[in-house]
Amino acid sequence: VGKLLMPVPVFRWSRGQRLDQTLLDLQLPAYRRVLDHAPSGCVAMIASGDVLLEFACQLPVFPRVDVLGLGMWVPTEQARHFGVFFANRRRPTELAFFLQKPSAARIRDLSEEYFPLVDTGMWLMSERAIEVLMRRSGWTGSGFEGGRALRYELYSQFGLSLGASPVESDPEINALTSAVVALPDARFHHFGTSRQMIESISALQNTHLDETRLGITGVKRHPDIYRLNSRFELPIGLDKNHTLWVENSAVARTWDLGSEHVLTGVPDNAWDLRVESGVCLDFVPVDDDAYGVRFYGIGDEFRGAVGDRQTLWLGAPAPDWFARRGIDLSAAGLEPTTDVQQAALFPVLKAEQLDPRLIEWLCSTSPACDASFAALWRGARRLSADGLSDAVNLERLYR
Repeated sequence: VGKLLMPVPVFRWSRGQRLDQTLLDLQLPAYRRVLDHAPSGCVAMIASGDVLLEFACQLPVFPRVDVLGLGMWVPTEQARHFGVFFANRRRPTELAFFLQKPSAARIRDLSEEYFPLVDTGMWLMSERAIEVLMRRSGWTGSGFEGGRALRYELYSQFGLSLGASPVESDPEINALTSAVVALPDARFHHFGTSRQMIESISALQNTHLDETRLGITGVKRHPDIYRLNSRFELPIGLDKNHTLWVENSAVARTWDLGSEHVLTGVPDNAWDLRVESGVCLDFVPVDDDAYGVRFYGIGDEFRGAVGDRQTLWLGAPAPDWFARRGIDLSAAGLEPTTDVQQAALFPVLKAEQLDPRLIEWLCSTSPACDASFAALWRGARRLSADGLSDAVNLERLYR
């Protein structure tokens, strides 16, 4: 269902939060404040689903423009991972141009003349700006050309044509008025990768360590271990099992876990399963009684061609997974140029087919030479990461 609807544990220093809250629940109050503060003429706000923003109650004046970007001050080394607004030093709300993930060296060079503000993902847009964005996505006024939208990227395409000195020429976008405003005292928690998800929740849990506020004696930093809505029978060792997220899962005492795991949707089981450190497992309910088994590495970005050695899957070059199991890409019906996010990699299996040896074979860095597992994987209905999002049985998932 995406990071936006991920469960978020109650922060131990908070009051009034709910056990069933999601990231969206925590985002909405801030977004509503921004919308309520927006000038007339703003018809839409675009926001990122995988961040949580905190900022001061008193918002600055928002100029009335076609596109208003909301930025924040962060160190250069952090800014290079995101989009960056560059504002005129003499007129700080005037947007000069926007760059997507510029290098730290380039940010430092440009900082002599411009204020660099990292993009929070929140953009306020006028009707005129939305109409231009829709046209760039193939909208004709009555429908999309060819029946579906073009692949058009807001930040790395549309954004580059904004500002007084845009880096890309597009007369229609160049003509839109734009500005940037820094959110006061802003803090930015990113949930883009699995590791960032755990780190951000821990940062939020450890925001306050004041014993008088927490009502706890001898309060310690919250460890990077989260077990949500789960039956977890395995004894935990803080050194061996650090960086752990277990959600809506059953983990039996007979499991053998390492560290850096995200385990989601694991069905009831009595497996004697060994999961190598860094391996994540996601069991997605599909149809009435099957599961899509998604296995990946905690640092995987799910981008890049499946046949390219620069593309990581399970933390290693993606082609290695096939080579170690004696599977030919073409024989498996996969084109080497297919993006790993769209590649049909994950088998859909009945509950009785979820054998622990098969799961280990799927995830291991040194899998057993078992032709039957390779044949089962090749012959199974397989879905991509995108396909699992389309096929998930939401009623089963929420049960």
